[in-house]
Amino acid sequence: MKRETSDIEWSLPRQCKAVVVHDDSETKRRAKELWDTILNDMGRDAQSGVTYLSAEQIEKAPVCEHAAQIDVVIISMHDLARFLSNVAGWLADWLNADTCLPRALFILHDGEEDRQLLNFLRTLAEFAGVTMFSCSRETDCVWHGGHSERSRHIAEMVAAIA
Repeated sequence: MKRETSDIEWSLPRQCKAVVVHDDSETKRRAKELWDTILNDMGRDAQSGVTYLSAEQIEKAPVCEHAAQIDVVIISMHDLARFLSNVAGWLADWLNADTCLPRALFILHDGEEDRQLLNFLRTLAEFAGVTMFSCSRETDCVWHGGHSERSRHIAEMVAAIA
């Protein structure tokens, strides 16, 4: 169910709020590199706030109460299925938040064994009007380091969302 965004006053300054959920220091680093790339491409004037939470912390996080205020969620996990079984409620709260603002979901995962789960998440995200991107360790997403046309395109889309 896509939401209409035509009534949003885009001239008002707005802060892009993000939540990064990670497994460990490696997955946190991957997500931080992606977030830094997004911020860099959005420009130095972009106001933003990010909250980093481990998979264990997200279950108890008060961020669920403010799900409609979160623009970007980055999930960086080794075992996506295990993560989703523990925090499906939190993700459902965010996907179903009553907002007309555009939002984005990034999934950074380890391998192609997550393909069916990613297709399911993509369907849920599409139904909620959320733009979803995914990237496995096995593919070159070019989110880390230099800018290619692909990474610039993704960052431009996120900048438009925020």
